[in-house]
Amino acid sequence: MFKFFNRLGPGIVFAAMAIGVSHLVQSTRAGAEYGLSLLAVVVLASLLKYPLFRFAVQYSAITGKSLLGVYQQTGPFAKWVLIFSVLLDMFVSTAAVALLTAGVIKYVLGLSMANIWVVLLVFISLCGLLIASGYGLFEKFSKVMVFVFTFLCLVTVAIIIPDGFKAPVSLFPNIEMTSGFLLFLVAMAGWMPNPPSASFFLSAWSAHKHSPTNCSKMAKQNVKNILFDINTGYAITIFIAICFVAIGAILIYSKGAVIGQQSPMMFAKYLIELFTSTIGAWVFPIIGTTAIVVMVSTQFALMDGSPRMLSRVFTKDEGSKHLYITFLMMQIVGVILIIHFFASSFKSFIDFATSVSFMTAPFIAIINHKAMLSSDIPLDHRPSKLLQIWSVIGVISMFLAAGYFIYSKILM
Repeated sequence: MFKFFNRLGPGIVFAAMAIGVSHLVQSTRAGAEYGLSLLAVVVLASLLKYPLFRFAVQYSAITGKSLLGVYQQTGPFAKWVLIFSVLLDMFVSTAAVALLTAGVIKYVLGLSMANIWVVLLVFISLCGLLIASGYGLFEKFSKVMVFVFTFLCLVTVAIIIPDGFKAPVSLFPNIEMTSGFLLFLVAMAGWMPNPPSASFFLSAWSAHKHSPTNCSKMAKQNVKNILFDINTGYAITIFIAICFVAIGAILIYSKGAVIGQQSPMMFAKYLIELFTSTIGAWVFPIIGTTAIVVMVSTQFALMDGSPRMLSRVFTKDEGSKHLYITFLMMQIVGVILIIHFFASSFKSFIDFATSVSFMTAPFIAIINHKAMLSSDIPLDHRPSKLLQIWSVIGVISMFLAAGYFIYSKILM
């Protein structure tokens, strides 16, 4: 068992990030509003992005370098794609995650403080943790909480499956292809299972955890461990997404209930009560603590990854600590201002944050694809033809989604 856990690393951190907004909010809404009709879409959206994330981890583990060098060497356009994506994560994505994190903390701990003060307290606490311990402690927490959360989801779905068969309405309703529905698909897929820019953080963590070796036998074993790690983490993210679609469909849609434009705290209350009403009130401390930790894990990743990546963009070495702290402070101030002025509608703000991910997604996928076919990667470690075709199909789908989002929001 310990050997199994030791083989896991960035892939499980990836899963911890995914459990945030994309799973707790968007997957649940997919089930609550459209039953099980979007189940295949959720799985497909995750699978289409798999090569993008796999290539990021694989490239860094083989070369010992993060993707930053690839983006800088590709040219100014690629560099600005990276900067724009990281800035989106640094401010808009972090604000969206911070709102939900605040809502979960307020409900579980019974706090009556304003969201902005809870966010500020979380930021201050995480700043101390980031500066004092960094990635290592974060990875250990993530491993435990991801598996606890996965187990609770499995138990909940196992209990409610009989209710699904007895539902008074069909759990596979016919759906009209309206502009509102298509925009929801874009919003849901934008962070399913994670925003594409998370590949930058995965790359940095992978380079940190794995070191390249000249011994062919050791190198092949290292790649096997890498692929086992990312595949395990990715499978967990898809499984949990399926669970939340099922929970939304059986416990909300089949009963005619509506989530509505709820506050972050009310959404957290609604969500956690789905577990306690199904498993029992005794599970509240467990699901509450786990929900807080997985949300804080997502927050931690965004607060560590965005400033660290920007500090490396603007310095020639591995990144200035002073510049990292400066960007971290800028992130906190920016997120507080966004929450104060723009985040009055929780659901609409979440949709906006997840949708804009598609603005840069296809370009990130293309550059990550090219990185794995570059001279940096030995021929025996390059992706198979099947995986390359898979990656190209993913790129095309991301261009289509980005095009529709731009058309509907700007040109219509």
